[in-house]
Amino acid sequence: MRSRSIPQARLRWRLALLTLAVLASLAATAVWTNALGAGDRFDRLVARIEAFVDPPPHRATLPTIVVTQQPSPTQPASPTAEADAKDGDQLPHVTPIPAPVRGPVDVNLIANSNAVFISQLTNKMCAVAGTQMALAVMGLADTSEAFQNELNSRIGEWESWEDSHNGHWGPRWCCCPGGAPTPG
Repeated sequence: MRSRSIPQARLRWRLALLTLAVLASLAATAVWTNALGAGDRFDRLVARIEAFVDPPPHRATLPTIVVTQQPSPTQPASPTAEADAKDGDQLPHVTPIPAPVRGPVDVNLIANSNAVFISQLTNKMCAVAGTQMALAVMGLADTSEAFQNELNSRIGEWESWEDSHNGHWGPRWCCCPGGAPTPG
């Protein structure tokens, strides 16, 4: 009589592989549909692995200079001690300084904001779209989708470890688009 343990072992392996395949397909579907943020978490994991495998290069960058200007001293309201020579018994004259009144402020920096505004093409290209709009305000870029895609594809050229130690591109490429100059 044959032992039934061999077919049962095969059945267990097949059941384990089937369970593994079902779990893998569920995980892939969760990532693909971004169910419960699984797609975002997977993208972060891929970015961390990419930064570990291919870290940003050590390029020389301009030093960061932070200058905070001292506030101007304000003069409090003070009495003028100029007493009239004829009227020695008069009190000094006090000149009050009125407090500023708060109100709405309308600031219009750009005459035609529609000419320099462009939405981000994907939910991950917000910094690229912001840089594109800043360049368009200065007259250095257009607001086409092609230019936004070009900026996005060239981020690696301006990436530097000194700019950002968290494995992502830093601010240097925003101030020096098209090819960051090296100090020297």
